[in-house]
Order: sequence, then structure tokens, then C-alpha cells
Amino acid sequence: MIVFILTPALTWGALTLVRRGASPPPADELAAVISIATAAAAFCDVAAMTWAPGLYAETPADVLSGAILILWGVAWALALSIAGQIKRRGA
Repeated sequence: MIVFILTPALTWGALTLVRRGASPPPADELAAVISIATAAAAFCDVAAMTWAPGLYAETPADVLSGAILILWGVAWALALSIAGQIKRRGA
């Protein structure tokens, strides 16, 4: 349960690192870049959970818990990147 509570803060920190990276994308493209990267990562996780669930956990219930956490993190990443985009545009 603590992981679900920490996910928003950890996601915000990761997005901050992306914004301040060595060659960050332009501010008006940041939400699109984060959305594409998040979708690609989620797809890779789903593929791995489907074909090699042992990489994530030993029991199907634990794999499901991992999938739920990944979706929770994806939702936060997308929400925070879109909120940042709206804030930068002043809407």
C-alpha cells in the first residue's frame, strides 16, 4: 500500500528529471514525449508480464499487483504531464 501512496511523488520526481535532463524536449512537446514514452514502457511491461511473468513475481496474484501498480504510475505520469502542459499554456 505504501508504494501506491509514494507513486505520485516518485512520478513527479521522474518527470522533473526529464524536464531538466541533458537535452530536454521543448516545453510545448513535453506532454507528447512523456505520453509516448509512458505508452511504450507500459506496452513493454505488458508484453513481459504476458510472456515472462516470472520476471515480475512468482504468483499470478503478485503479477497482477505489479500490473495494477504500473497502471497507477502510468495514470499519474500522464496526468502530471498534461497538467504541466496546461499550466505552461496558461489555460
